[in-house]
Amino acid sequence: MKNNIQPISLQTAIVTGASSGIGQATAIELAKSGANVVVNYLNDKDGATETKLEIEKSGGECLIVQGDVSKLHDVSNLFNAT
Repeated sequence: MKNNIQPISLQTAIVTGASSGIGQATAIELAKSGANVVVNYLNDKDGATETKLEIEKSGGECLIVQGDVSKLHDVSNLFNAT
């Protein structure tokens, strides 16, 4: 069976709750590993911006998208932005 997994440098990761805590740490580590990261947040825009700046400081690429993943419309917007 052939391994179809792409290297992380060719992947984009959407991290919900990435404005603080475990989500923030996960987003930063994924970026350090080479992934493009989409930071999704609900209310903490300052925290999401902090995550983005940390990712960019280490040479990564990041997009911030606000939305509530329990709402279909917001999830659709998140995927369209990504």
